[in-house]
Amino acid sequence: MTASEETTRLVRSAQGGDRRALDRLLRTSLPLVYNLAARSLEPADADDVTQETMIRAVRGLPGLREPATFRAWLTTIALNETRRRAARTVAHRRSVLLLDPDVLPATADPTDDDAANRRDLGLQRRQLAEATGWLDADDRELLGLWWLTQLGRLDRADVARSLGISPAHARVRLHRLRSRLATARRIVAAGQAAGQRDGCVELRRTLAGWDGVPSRVWRKRLARHVDGCRRCAGTGAHLLSPERLLAATPLLLPPTHLLPSAEHALPGALATPTGGAASVRPDP
Repeated sequence: MTASEETTRLVRSAQGGDRRALDRLLRTSLPLVYNLAARSLEPADADDVTQETMIRAVRGLPGLREPATFRAWLTTIALNETRRRAARTVAHRRSVLLLDPDVLPATADPTDDDAANRRDLGLQRRQLAEATGWLDADDRELLGLWWLTQLGRLDRADVARSLGISPAHARVRLHRLRSRLATARRIVAAGQAAGQRDGCVELRRTLAGWDGVPSRVWRKRLARHVDGCRRCAGTGAHLLSPERLLAATPLLLPPTHLLPSAEHALPGALATPTGGAASVRPDP
């Protein structure tokens, strides 16, 4: 049985009033919700969004007509809650936060090549994290979903459903995201290289007028220079694929206090006195 099939089975059982199935469904779903919120919001806001999302999911679960769409349905709720909180939060973070790149699984007996590869992977993950700051909000949201597909927590169909768009439109958006992310990574790599003694003098002059806050105007300006400068263009020649970097970024562990906060909504939320599913509409 695949993970998707197991989730569908748990949803059906939970809708029938099986509290153990509901408990397992919540526990396996919590990391997905928490990581969507935690990579866009400050910790306290991410906790609140996670709690609210799980409570809404519990209350709306009886009305979910297609159990196979549970992951996309839950992701939609999480995205809506995250957007609402971000809109009210002036200082929400601009980048998709990645776990410390130096905390990576190590081999039992690493060789020199392993150590070198780990250093390079760590450097490029840090560059990727910085590059996300140059993306627009919609792209950062899509990047978070794409990252979850690389970890096997979502599939492409889930992403399309979560965003309320067709699979074809999702593919177009992902293609554009990849292009803009590649540009942002080249900007970051060139900027870091320009800081070296033998770095690009012209790029250093350009960066001297930048206020340090990523924006579309500066993204276009720096991209024009990087793409047209032989020295700067070479700094992005050996970048690893974003898929490899995202797949090497593990999930953040949700704080242990979050699940009990969702469970307080359980009494009467799923089962009627006769054990049947209550008629409650999903509340995304």
